[in-house]
Amino acid sequence: GDDDNHHGSHVAGIVASANNGVGNTGVAPTARILPVKVLSGSGSGSTTDVANGITWAWQQGARVINMSLGGSGGTPDLQTAIRNAAPHAVLVAAAGNSGSTLPPGFPAQYATASGVVGSMLIVGSVNSANTISSFSQTPGSGGCTGTGAARRCWRDFYVVAPGENILSAYKDGLYARMTGTSMATPYVSGVAALVLGKTPSLTPAQVVDIIKRSSIDLGATGVDNTYGWGLVSPTRALQPVGGASVAVAGSTASGMTTSGYVSNAVHGGSWSGALQKSSVLRKAAVFDAYGRDFTADLTANVGSGAFSALAASDITVLAWTPQVHVSEGLYMTALLDDGEVNSVVALTQHGDRESGLHDVFMAMRINEDTTVMAGYDTATAGRLNALDVAADPDMAGLFLSASALNSPYLALTDGGTFTGAVTRIGEGLTMTIAHAWSEEEVYSDPMDAFITIDDFSMDFVAEVTNPRSAKSTVAGLQYKANDWLDLGLTTTMTRETNSLLGSMEQGALSLIAESDTVSLGLSARLDLGDGWSASAAWSAGQSTVTAAEGSLFAEVSSVTSQAYGLALSKRAVFTDEDTIGVSVSRPLHISDGEALVRASTGVSAGGQIVYAEERLKLASETPETQYEVGYSTRLSEQTTMGVSALYQQNVDGVAGEHAAGVMVRMRMEF
Repeated sequence: GDDDNHHGSHVAGIVASANNGVGNTGVAPTARILPVKVLSGSGSGSTTDVANGITWAWQQGARVINMSLGGSGGTPDLQTAIRNAAPHAVLVAAAGNSGSTLPPGFPAQYATASGVVGSMLIVGSVNSANTISSFSQTPGSGGCTGTGAARRCWRDFYVVAPGENILSAYKDGLYARMTGTSMATPYVSGVAALVLGKTPSLTPAQVVDIIKRSSIDLGATGVDNTYGWGLVSPTRALQPVGGASVAVAGSTASGMTTSGYVSNAVHGGSWSGALQKSSVLRKAAVFDAYGRDFTADLTANVGSGAFSALAASDITVLAWTPQVHVSEGLYMTALLDDGEVNSVVALTQHGDRESGLHDVFMAMRINEDTTVMAGYDTATAGRLNALDVAADPDMAGLFLSASALNSPYLALTDGGTFTGAVTRIGEGLTMTIAHAWSEEEVYSDPMDAFITIDDFSMDFVAEVTNPRSAKSTVAGLQYKANDWLDLGLTTTMTRETNSLLGSMEQGALSLIAESDTVSLGLSARLDLGDGWSASAAWSAGQSTVTAAEGSLFAEVSSVTSQAYGLALSKRAVFTDEDTIGVSVSRPLHISDGEALVRASTGVSAGGQIVYAEERLKLASETPETQYEVGYSTRLSEQTTMGVSALYQQNVDGVAGEHAAGVMVRMRMEF
């Protein structure tokens, strides 16, 4: 009916005033208002009229029923009307204006009544500073029904919204400012209309849940007796709530099979560049816990292996490395520090470790021909292959990476434990046999977190939920051909879980269940005379890969990979105790292989999930190349200084993406 009071016009304007530059713009300007007059021109009326109005509204198809009214008592007919409306419409009731020391009035108190629980919100008012209004009634600790996990109180359905000095429509075509929980309530009703407008299939209980869980916490942490769930946010209510994921099978949101969560989706490693080229991942449709669909660019969560100042800042600044000759033939070394990591790692790789003792290495000579060794929480570079540049006295410590020259397939178990033995089997010929294994710690995953999206390029700290592990069996031969040439051959059999070639995978970008890689490596070291030496290495591997169940990879072919590099060094360049070195290498990269990517990309007008597939080549046409130069010099008997520089061309195989880094290091011996 006509508004002969002004209150109804003001409330309706807060919900749905048009965005036409006149007066105010409603929270949901495209929503349609179904006016139901239940009070007189003086603002009074009977609970019977209110009950009849509620019944008429939902029977006419109203999806949200705003109740900016209230009283000190309820009646059976009012409660029955609300209970009958609850399955059909979101019920939004004003808390009341009798002061913050009082509980909500009626009909708001019915929020915890049988048959209504979950479909109604009680709305209080806050001022411009988001502090509870002095007049706003609050939930307190009352209204509780049910027991145990089913126990619900008024605060469990209480939210707040702006309710002071609110500009909106007035009767006779005017605009005015008004104050009260009656003004806060239509703000929440408008948000409910926005949520339903985007996803009409939602139930009233789902809309209520979305609004609560996306509210901004105010007051005491969590749901409290003053602010309930907190300040309602239209922006957050239209974002994914409760762990968004990508559909990989199923025709509708209610029956779909999904990937891991988008909120902690991370991928990094030697083949991340291939994922960045995926057109399907760039336009994926993701679904939140309520089946609402959103568009996400998952390639934004694929990390780069570029050297960076941030990665460099994680390197141990101060460390103590005790070297202990326990007894004749028994040697032990370790690193003791208070830092996080002890090596330069790409941001996409796992490099965290607790402070304390790590990089433990022990070697014990059994007899003239055999030495056994073991390592704990350490890298394998220079430990299991005597021809690694990390084991070369002239080149060790010169380079920031040179991973291709340090047995890259052995490095798949870095940070773990190994045991092995080296034995002489002939003149100038030694054999190495070892077993290495590593496993990452599992952390909790806050999947109930609210996800903020900015074109879905999210800045989100991912927790490790599917730990990568690797086990490798190694056999190698080293042959000293003469005084100036050493040759080596290394074979490995490596099984990785939740990873391929060292990839770090989390959430929706968890793609690999298991991979088995067989590799062969050839290496050589040459003494060129006059202080010059050179090292060269080539490694290649073949991987059999199993895609993770429910992942965005429907299948993966066998994968071929390789790495190779060359390094040159010169001693006594400027002083008798300095060394300069250069290296050029291509780190471990996939040279052949493909994956079938399948993911949801939208929803049809009929509610059917739309899928897209693509054959994604995992090999890059522009593999990464690393150029490095290093210099070290002894400043005194106890102090050595080193400077290393690295230039990465086509990082992770992404054409045109380059990076550079420089590091200065000091080493003191006591």
